[in-house]
Amino acid sequence: MAWALVLLLAGACAPARESGTVRHGAVVKAHYTLLAGKKVLDTTAARGPLIYAHGSGQILAGLERRLEGAKAGEKRTVRVPPKEAFGPENPAAFIRVARASFTDPRQLALGTPVQGEIHGRPFQARVERVEGEAVVLNLNHPLAGKTLRFEVQVVDVLSSPGSGPPP
Repeated sequence: MAWALVLLLAGACAPARESGTVRHGAVVKAHYTLLAGKKVLDTTAARGPLIYAHGSGQILAGLERRLEGAKAGEKRTVRVPPKEAFGPENPAAFIRVARASFTDPRQLALGTPVQGEIHGRPFQARVERVEGEAVVLNLNHPLAGKTLRFEVQVVDVLSSPGSGPPP
């Protein structure tokens, strides 16, 4: 018990580590909530922070650019337009298939994800609309054409290897 108290006091008296700045090569720990409109699409709140190497392409380029220069502890709300996220919605990515291809009527509900094959190649899509005996499927990424809003808190920024002072 006494050791724990000594360790706690020692930690409280230790000098604070200098906060890092988000820059190319830094390892960043951040919590985020991703929203499209007012709808929460993803959050790290329950699973712990995202850890990524800044500048390595592990996160959306538009988000990465908007986090450049952030400091540990900083909170930012950033908007990422479609062209810097999942791209614009491609009109050529809508296909018509026969309604008879669907054996379960529940699969015809708007927005329902479906999988299949076209010319032997697998695809994932969503039901866009039903037009008589045809079903229009949307093969675009579900977030294509959407401006995304990220609420981000940078938890920690670790310096990239070799970026500190020389030994």
